[in-house]
Amino acid sequence: FDANVEWAGKIVKIDPAETVKGGAIYYKTTVFFDKEDKRIRSGMTANIWVKTASKENALYIPLNAIKEKRGKEPTDSRLYPYVEVLEGNQIKEKEVQTGMKGENGMIEIISGLNEGEQIILSTKKK
Repeated sequence: FDANVEWAGKIVKIDPAETVKGGAIYYKTTVFFDKEDKRIRSGMTANIWVKTASKENALYIPLNAIKEKRGKEPTDSRLYPYVEVLEGNQIKEKEVQTGMKGENGMIEIISGLNEGEQIILSTKKK
């Protein structure tokens, strides 16, 4: 098949035991395709892309923009995510609530940041 050929379907079974061939790990998977295609046969292998979830109108930023800090109380050992934003010519910290990790190193921001705000990805330490 051409490398750009795609089929849509639903994974109905993934065997829990892996098979190792040439250093690669494989899982026997059963897929029901949305449309029948006589070229697809039992026992074939394929590389698959699995869409686990999606959201419309979600705000995503690069994962490396997220930093963590401990709570303000001495007894609070939790780590809180925050981003650095540019406000005027000042860098300010804004606590955020994160959601799903997306493709290509992106993460959803549920709250704490608005579309259009300028985030700092890295800063030079003096």
